[in-house]
Amino acid sequence: MIEVLFAVREDQFEENPAIPTSLDFVAEMNQLTYMLTLDSTCKPEPISDAFESDENYEENEKNIKLFEMKFLMKMNQVHWILMMKAMEKKVMLMKRKEKEKQHTIVDETETTLLKPRQEVYPILEKGIAPEKCGYILL
Repeated sequence: MIEVLFAVREDQFEENPAIPTSLDFVAEMNQLTYMLTLDSTCKPEPISDAFESDENYEENEKNIKLFEMKFLMKMNQVHWILMMKAMEKKVMLMKRKEKEKQHTIVDETETTLLKPRQEVYPILEKGIAPEKCGYILL
């Protein structure tokens, strides 16, 4: 095992390069390199996103809460109005369907057939001649 490690080191890590060739996309003349040493001095620059204390924090928070409440109330009103419009549409559709149902009432009791039967059968049962029977029925 140790012998293998020494062999890899003697070959100067040719089989295991530090940067795989497939990742080397930038040409050497376009590459930017920086040399950093541990002994060099650092010039700190002010950070733009650092925390800054707000003297009016509580007042600003109250303003934000008021804005949120107004916004949410307005959204609730809009939501309520939309719901009411949707309900009105549903009611109108239901009324239309009821009207359509009222217009399409079908009498399935067959009472219209019962009355002629009650009139025709007694005439036929009397046993009169067919010509006279036809004359009476017409």
